[in-house]
Amino acid sequence: MKKRERKFPSEGNLAAELRQALRDGRVDYIVVKGQDNAGTYTGYSMSKFDIRERS
Repeated sequence: MKKRERKFPSEGNLAAELRQALRDGRVDYIVVKGQDNAGTYTGYSMSKFDIRERS
């Protein structure tokens, strides 16, 4: 996002806002996927990732 800021200024702003939210601990990264099955609901899997900013 930061690299694309020259062409798309809003991406630079969004990058700054996301970085601050990450520092404040306000960002959760969660992946939810439906189970593979042909047209029938069989549940889901969920994974939560630790994406704390590295110093």
